[in-house]
Amino acid sequence: MADITSTLASWSSTAGNNQPDNADAVGPNTLADNLRTIQAVVRDAVAGSGTIASATTTDLSTVNDSYIAVSGTTTITGLGTVSAGIVKFLKFDGALTFTHNATSLILFGSNITTAAGDIAVMRSEGSGNWRCLSFFPRAGVQTYDADLATIAGLTATTDNFIQSKSSAWASRTPTQVTADLIAVVGDSGAGGTKGLVPAPSAGDAAAGKYLKADGTWSAPGGGLTLGTMQTWSSGVAQGFTSLPAGLKQITVSFSGISTNGTSKIGLQIGDSGGYENTGYNGTTTQGTTRDAWSNCILIEVTNGAAAYAHHGAVTLTLMDASTNLWSVHGCVSLDTSTAGACVVSGTKALSATLDRIQITTTGGVDTGDGGTWNIAYQ
Repeated sequence: MADITSTLASWSSTAGNNQPDNADAVGPNTLADNLRTIQAVVRDAVAGSGTIASATTTDLSTVNDSYIAVSGTTTITGLGTVSAGIVKFLKFDGALTFTHNATSLILFGSNITTAAGDIAVMRSEGSGNWRCLSFFPRAGVQTYDADLATIAGLTATTDNFIQSKSSAWASRTPTQVTADLIAVVGDSGAGGTKGLVPAPSAGDAAAGKYLKADGTWSAPGGGLTLGTMQTWSSGVAQGFTSLPAGLKQITVSFSGISTNGTSKIGLQIGDSGGYENTGYNGTTTQGTTRDAWSNCILIEVTNGAAAYAHHGAVTLTLMDASTNLWSVHGCVSLDTSTAGACVVSGTKALSATLDRIQITTTGGVDTGDGGTWNIAYQ
């Protein structure tokens, strides 16, 4: 009869602690029994197949085989006490809960729910403690924690993103994800921060706008914006209103402008309070004749006949934004006059920011009866 134990778990990694020792009598039959026992133990440990029923403590010390089929569905919280270093391959025959414990049953941070055919590679760390070295699900991806389980349960939707929202995982559309992104903060003197740029508004492309360092879409500096050509065929006055704030320069151009009478033609500017008819400081000169301004910017010295058609341009340039002071200069010719072109020069301060300009007659009676005019501003 063999005098060595018949399970690998009972063998020691220290040679002197194993049997037989020097005091044991070893005869031919005993030696043969020992060799056969060793062969059986090694065969079972390396390639043996055993079975065990699942239990709260599924005691692997009772099965010498390395490959063990675990039957049943009882929750497992422990695997019994086996010498440190022993490795077991467990094949689960059904669904059960493999309960994680940070000391005695170390899995991957959380419980594992098994399915038939799943394989767990377990290594004893001694004193009843075990560590899962690897887990191989028979089908699909094994979820090891609640986050992965939630993500695995989400419905795949084309172009959607997986995002943590309100402390939970969710499948969200690109629009929803974009709404959560941090917006870019433009530079206001101390630098900005990177982020999502604002969407351009309708018409920004046609206006040639670009994204400035302050984080806003703006028209290029120095470029002129052309108004809509106007035909002055009736009315004492005709104007452009709702001009954008921040203007630095406006050029008014005329082509064949005329009236039905002999009243002089002029320009008036204004702000949100309306057009202003006082405070125009300047003169208009034609040859040796000069006419001082009063209630408007005169573009001619005299209008000797209703047939006179006016051609030219007058430019207004902002001199002082704090006082809304504008300088004026220009040149306008009368196509049937022999006295030469009219030179326009002066200034006008408004009570607020300029937002409108109009052409009118000084008498307030004569009306436009032909020609076109337009503005260009920046």
